[in-house]
Amino acid sequence: MSIQTYYNNFIQRLKNNEFFRNILVVTSGTAIAQFFPLMFYPILARIYSPDEFGLLAIITSLAPIIAVISSGSYEGGILISNSKKSSANLAAYILIRSLLLLVLFFTIFLFLNGKISQILNEPRLEYWIFSIPFISFGMIIYSICNEWSVKYKYFKNLSLNKAVYTISNVMSKFLLGILKIAQSGGLILGDMIGKFISSFFVIYQLFYFDKSTFKKLKLAEISTINKSYLDFPKYMLPDQILSNVGGIIHVFFITAFFGAEELGYVAIVTSLLYMPITVLSMAIKDVFRQRAIDDFKEYGNCRDLYVKLLFPISLIAVFGFSILYFAIPPVLLFFLGEQWIQAGIYGQIMIPLFCLSFISMSLKDVFVVVEKMHIALYWQIFFIFLLSLSLIITTSMFSDIKITLYAMTMANSFSFLLYILLSYVYAKP
Repeated sequence: MSIQTYYNNFIQRLKNNEFFRNILVVTSGTAIAQFFPLMFYPILARIYSPDEFGLLAIITSLAPIIAVISSGSYEGGILISNSKKSSANLAAYILIRSLLLLVLFFTIFLFLNGKISQILNEPRLEYWIFSIPFISFGMIIYSICNEWSVKYKYFKNLSLNKAVYTISNVMSKFLLGILKIAQSGGLILGDMIGKFISSFFVIYQLFYFDKSTFKKLKLAEISTINKSYLDFPKYMLPDQILSNVGGIIHVFFITAFFGAEELGYVAIVTSLLYMPITVLSMAIKDVFRQRAIDDFKEYGNCRDLYVKLLFPISLIAVFGFSILYFAIPPVLLFFLGEQWIQAGIYGQIMIPLFCLSFISMSLKDVFVVVEKMHIALYWQIFFIFLLSLSLIITTSMFSDIKITLYAMTMANSFSFLLYILLSYVYAKP
């Protein structure tokens, strides 16, 4: 068989494979969504200073935690619901619960905004902390619609939603900066406006496909639907809170000990390095969950699927991030300007962290599929402990942010390797 014939047969098999077709559909939308902001980074980096990116990093670090607490992580229940009626009742319950709790958080910020600003060593936070409940609500709406699209295989819709979510966010920041409407805090205001635009869009899409289902909602059914999904706030809520804390705890340490400008360098390179992770791993994750659930129901495990994907994903990660290690400093210097050269150095330090994060995030929902969510919770506790220990030791003993980043990278890398091992073991419970 010639190489051309083998290649044509291989491509044909991929086209006929529903699993890989779905990955391609979701990846295409995600890639467009991530490529668009990449084009605007050189402009945004020249409109806004590093400390503005640092301020945004604080807000967008706190918002996901508030969102998870408010939603109770119930949106994960949509994926395992028995019918569209149950899914719709659960979605309505999440929205009502979230609105009530976000009003409570807004009230708390009224009394504690000054204290929080003082603790995090960022005076501007006193005024911008009130944006968090609004940004959090946008996140919750998007998460509900995302789970709905995965559950009912609206993968084209899911792909489009991802694109609108990112494009509306970037364009809002760009226009505010160009028009000089809010250069101080413009990134935060743009993020908030973008969330609202994308929220309206995904809700419209949801009603477009399943309007008849939502028209049949009844308050009595909405108020009791949560009883069927109590494992999610019991296990997934603390797991997701710890996951978010693990992802952003360095933000608070860097802000408090090194200032918003240094945080801005770390934040922008982190955002850029997470792009390849978002483009491919999140797409694989969404499709993997749906396929893994089917395999688990039929065979009692999903290890074959896990192993089938683990090796190629690992190769992509090692090869891709090896290239990025050498490319980051000159690329940032060329596209963002000299004021961001420090970000490239920080990015090189953290490359192993992102490489292993890419692998683990692609297949991270094994514990949800096999209903071993408590294992993920135990891992999160270990992850937080190890990361916090590394940050506490380095910030108290050294005044060099590079040492802190090296320690953070080693702690995260070890934790991600452990997560990959645990995922493999529990893929066949």
